[in-house]
Amino acid sequence: MWQVEVIYLDGSAKKYDISAASKAAFESNFQCGFVKRIAEEQRESDLYWVAHFLAKAKGETPLDFDKWLETIEDVNFDANAKNGLTVTESFTK
Repeated sequence: MWQVEVIYLDGSAKKYDISAASKAAFESNFQCGFVKRIAEEQRESDLYWVAHFLAKAKGETPLDFDKWLETIEDVNFDANAKNGLTVTESFTK
């Protein structure tokens, strides 16, 4: 399963599994396929959006997206567990 890891400004970190619900919400919001957009466009803001969606879904932030962005340092993407592909391989296949 793919994951995102949120690195907060206070130095803490939290990992979230990218769920079917988060992919469906992404596709509904952006009107495009999740995998295609992540692989082809590689926008960091897409990862931020998914991470925020997951944090809200878990009840771990009450903040709207723009305010939440002010609390994070970065979001890392880990696709190593998806179909046995590495991140690099998933972006090139």
